[in-house]
Amino acid sequence: MKTLYTFLLLWICGTAFAQSGMISGKVLDQKQQPLTGASVLLLHLPDSVKAVGQAADENGLYYFKNIKPGKYAVKTAMVGFITNDKIFDFLGTDLQLPVLILVEKKNTLKEVTISSTIPQMEQKSDRLVVNVEKLNTTGDNALEVLKKAPGIRLDKDDNILYRNNGGVVVMIDGRRTYMSSGELSNYLKNMPANAVSKIELIPNPPGNYDAEGTAGMINIIMKHNKLQGYSGTANANVGYGKYIKTYGGLNLNYNTGKFSFFTRVNSGYYNSYNKLTLSRQIGSELYNQYNLWRPKTISTSYTIGTDFYVSKKSTFGLMFKGYNNPTDAQFTSMSSTLNSSGDQTGSVTGLNPQKTYTGTYSLNLNYSFAIDTTGQKLSFDADFVHSASTNNQNYTNTYYNADGSINGNPVYLQSAAPVNYNIKSIKADYILPLKNNLKLEGGLKSSFVNTHANIVFDSLKTAGYVLDPKRSNNFVYDEN
Repeated sequence: MKTLYTFLLLWICGTAFAQSGMISGKVLDQKQQPLTGASVLLLHLPDSVKAVGQAADENGLYYFKNIKPGKYAVKTAMVGFITNDKIFDFLGTDLQLPVLILVEKKNTLKEVTISSTIPQMEQKSDRLVVNVEKLNTTGDNALEVLKKAPGIRLDKDDNILYRNNGGVVVMIDGRRTYMSSGELSNYLKNMPANAVSKIELIPNPPGNYDAEGTAGMINIIMKHNKLQGYSGTANANVGYGKYIKTYGGLNLNYNTGKFSFFTRVNSGYYNSYNKLTLSRQIGSELYNQYNLWRPKTISTSYTIGTDFYVSKKSTFGLMFKGYNNPTDAQFTSMSSTLNSSGDQTGSVTGLNPQKTYTGTYSLNLNYSFAIDTTGQKLSFDADFVHSASTNNQNYTNTYYNADGSINGNPVYLQSAAPVNYNIKSIKADYILPLKNNLKLEGGLKSSFVNTHANIVFDSLKTAGYVLDPKRSNNFVYDEN
């Protein structure tokens, strides 16, 4: 009997281990050279929700371990290249996929050839630098370029994930954006890719950055024209999926050598369409749900700044940023319940029109001093950020019997959710280069945060709308 138990235990363990395996492969370019840092996603089909991502190593290799049997898709992407996908069935045993070849995007302006020794990507000691200026980004916006960077992907709501984690801190020119995930995505959609110089991916931020976030940092470095005199660029883009989208921008600069002034304005209109169909079975009952979300957004961002070069070592700067994002959306939901015979037993429809507005404004005063020519540097920043948003919604839920007749009275709700916050901060950073490419970095920061959110729900009664205290909440938060 003991031998039988041992045999059963070994068989169960062997079966358990056989239920998962490793998927591996390689990413190369057309010249059969490894594409180091290419973003590789493993998606479980058909929902594509369960995703595992990583960056190809220096040999272009990638590995996904402990993967259960099923139908999968591997998606590979890299800035400057056309994405490549492969769909396959995985039986649970180790599988090496065929080599995935990424084809470089071709610039249609073939009569102009620009050569440069700057690589597309540079791996430094603490970060991976993507040189956007080296890439063909014609017609792209900043978010489209960012999502092709190694280890970066977007979720279904276009929120930025770095190494499959949403706790990433995004900076522009080394300074916090102080935006929510949705606001940041819309902000980057309106920013043309040709306004970006570099993207820095920092998995473990050094000491001169804030100790915030759980997934590292992304630093988007904008182009700054150092030529003296007047200069500027303008761009406009139009796209069409199910509905039209447009965005464009204007960039103006003036530089005297001792003083520089710059301004950037970007604006975009997005008419989106999101449809989600769900089917769930619980016991003998089947639940079908159809959701349709139609947001229309006009986003505008603007930056005005000036730098005064006191000497070759010291610089004073002042910068104002603004962002406005009004959205008008309609959310429709239809749900039905079916019994084991396939007969509908009831249904409910929901109508949820929404009007939202977000306005974020920030003022930055900065000073930097290069102590010597080795890279030793001292810098100071003072910031003030104010954000005000509103979210007004109406809810109408109507319930139906199996024969299509209305069951009871519809439920009517309305809500208003104004949210305001103010941030005041001051910080100092110090960098001391050491031998063997090492650096000593440190900083001090003090900040004051005030947040006020007053969420009010009203229910429609016989005499009109009445405050619903169970759903309402007044939130005040101060942090020093």
